[in-house]
Amino acid sequence: MLIYNEDTIKMEKMVDELIDMLKNTEQYQRLFESKASFLSNQELQTEIHLFEDERNQLLEQEAYLNYRPELKAKKLALIRQKRKLDLQDDTADLKLAEYEFQAVLDDCLQSIANCFSESIEVSTTNFQAKKGGHHGKCHTN
Repeated sequence: MLIYNEDTIKMEKMVDELIDMLKNTEQYQRLFESKASFLSNQELQTEIHLFEDERNQLLEQEAYLNYRPELKAKKLALIRQKRKLDLQDDTADLKLAEYEFQAVLDDCLQSIANCFSESIEVSTTNFQAKKGGHHGKCHTN
């Protein structure tokens, strides 16, 4: 059970201020606008729903993929369709805006962690922001 005291209330106020600050960033505004544009593109939304229906049908039959060559062809067609959807302007803009805002969140999290200790290693969700590449911990002595 959480016990509210002055410190808890102060922390909640600081969190609210942080959220307001994050919402005022250029990256958040871009994300908000990109998402609105993405959702308002009815043609794209229709294509996405059709793609999802076809993908779900394929997933139901995935156990038979090795035995039915037409399912392999269908899977390849879905991969091409997914790539086409991902390259649509509204989709690409939304993904880029999400990535940029996630970088802001990762920086914020790192700053909070540094308040406690510089040695705290924060796991970021942006793969390019990680230090040392994907082998960063493999070659330690």
